[in-house]
Amino acid sequence: ALFENTPGEPLGPLVTPGTYQVELTVNGRAQRQPLTVAMDPRVDVSTNALAQQLELQKKVADLISTSFDFYHRAALVREALAVDEKKMQGQDGANLDAVKKVDADALKLVGQETGFGGGANLGKPKPTFALLNRELSQLESTVDMQDAAPTPAMITAYQDYCRDLNNVANSWNDLLKTNLPTVNDTLAKGRLAALAASPLQVQLSCE
Repeated sequence: ALFENTPGEPLGPLVTPGTYQVELTVNGRAQRQPLTVAMDPRVDVSTNALAQQLELQKKVADLISTSFDFYHRAALVREALAVDEKKMQGQDGANLDAVKKVDADALKLVGQETGFGGGANLGKPKPTFALLNRELSQLESTVDMQDAAPTPAMITAYQDYCRDLNNVANSWNDLLKTNLPTVNDTLAKGRLAALAASPLQVQLSCE
């Protein structure tokens, strides 16, 4: 491992055995080289099982990217709110409280970028963009660790996380629709620029 130069986990799905083309493009010039991926002869697994594994890994990888994108876009909104909160210090307390209330509601959906904090939590934590991104990354690593078809538990976990991501994204859109006009009216009273935030495009298929 090289400090600040080691790819983070998960690294992504492994291709199934077969013949591929590797392409490198430099300064507009493409070079191609054939590549054959062979199965480890010590491993006894069917091609169909590996294809099923790859299919699920690709689905999970897509959700990892989507959850990260959702997190990043929502986090930018919270960063803008934090800036506005600082600018509103000393102004009408009711206006500042209104902005803080929306930021607190947003945090419940965005979540924390870092891992879990200390202390015991009873029951399953409510899903957030950050939490789902971590759980999906763990699922991708779990699926990748075996040379076999995904288990029913893995498929169920993927479907559950996918539905949770849909629900959190819809809740985020509802938050923007309900609160953004009020927040912008509040910012206008404080002579601050309106907050721009577009809704998330939620079209996730969880099958």
